[in-house]
Amino acid sequence: MDEEDIEYFHEDLRKVGKLENHVMEIAGVLAFVYKEKVSASFIQYLLPHFGATLQDMKNRSDFEVLTAVCFFSDACEHCGDDVFGMI
Repeated sequence: MDEEDIEYFHEDLRKVGKLENHVMEIAGVLAFVYKEKVSASFIQYLLPHFGATLQDMKNRSDFEVLTAVCFFSDACEHCGDDVFGMI
């Protein structure tokens, strides 16, 4: 693996980070608009992913941690008590 391969690898990681940020932003809008109606989907699909990021904070970038914190902030603020109870 040379420097060029490493740069491509880091570029791919940045793309994944952007995608994760978009998912967080869309989830925030869904939570704001649909409130408790999206709670079950959040619990099933999104909480495990963003929760894993926070459980492994030492090995994650600041941007990944911030994205996960923003997701949980939106979920706590806008979703039902069932989501809040899972956090």
